Amino acid sequence: MGRKINFLFVLFLVFAFNAFAEGSESLPLSKCWQLNYSDFNSNLIASDNERFLLISKNSLINISENGTIIWKTNLPDESHLSLFLIGNRILLVNYLIDKKVLVLRTYSQNSGLLTQTKEFNLQEFDKPLHFQLAADGKLFLADKKTLFSVDINNWESSIRKFEEKNQIISLDSSQVISLSNDNDKEISLHSLFNQIDSKVFSFQKLPEKINSIFSNINKENLGGQIFITDDLGSIFGFDTLESKNSWNIKFGGRIRQTTLFNKSLYISADDNYIYRISISGKKEWKVKLFSRNQFYIDEKNGFLVTVNLGERFSEFIDLEKGKIINQIELEDENYFTERPYIIGKTYIFITKNGMLGYNFGECKKAG
Repeated sequence: MGRKINFLFVLFLVFAFNAFAEGSESLPLSKCWQLNYSDFNSNLIASDNERFLLISKNSLINISENGTIIWKTNLPDESHLSLFLIGNRILLVNYLIDKKVLVLRTYSQNSGLLTQTKEFNLQEFDKPLHFQLAADGKLFLADKKTLFSVDINNWESSIRKFEEKNQIISLDSSQVISLSNDNDKEISLHSLFNQIDSKVFSFQKLPEKINSIFSNINKENLGGQIFITDDLGSIFGFDTLESKNSWNIKFGGRIRQTTLFNKSLYISADDNYIYRISISGKKEWKVKLFSRNQFYIDEKNGFLVTVNLGERFSEFIDLEKGKIINQIELEDENYFTERPYIIGKTYIFITKNGMLGYNFGECKKAG
């Protein structure tokens, strides 16, 4: 066992050495604090680069950039679905499966006090499969056939059922994407923000086992690109104006994470690589990592921060050059369990033994 661990560690050092040898400079990185919270998942974390909140043991906790607890609020003993930030409010989403009731609670950002509770009867719903909060404060939930929306600003709600042949397979902040069961050759986009009810795109061929769908769509005319990943490690790019498959790329493993940023796709696959691909399907760079990974894009500093899930290593990658500029190694018997986050200038890492805060340069002092 010891020889296997040593061998893996040597492989990681080889990857790191190769990256630095290609001309990137290592930046000083300091471990600044540690908190012993580890019993949560990514759905129960809300962060917007300035605030960081999490739910742990039925408590809602607001954590500062320097690792201190700003406030802590007890929550009802329920199964919490998701946590969102809306302006100066915090939205907690719960769904009571046995009663088919959606429970929404808002909390004050400054104090953590409960401000409102609203319940919505969703008897027509199966268990929600997709949920999304839009920038204007509208919350959308969907099962395979039904879309529910509620405006958090005035609590007005609506519900819509789709045609029997359609199945909702993806939901984002600008449209519902439905896949037709008619020979699996149609995708219909249903706009949520303007008067265009829907637009149907027919394709000659779609993947047999779709894993995810996301898009880069103009909300005025629904023109742009649709990106589809399958269970076999491929991504397909479709042009909505020409209604055809523009390009496809197959990776060496299942796609774990895909993020669209500044007209480029950043992709993590189970072949242990991070890829950057243009929206036209051109490979721009790839970086070999230690194991399967998840990442966070630091827009302000131009970094892609990765963690190797179940392992001790994290890397900071230059977004433009695709070069590793720094790495973190955890102590023995500890490993990364979730993707990283950032508050201000502090990078937050979720590990088996708790949360860690790292800064480039000196640590930010409390107070």
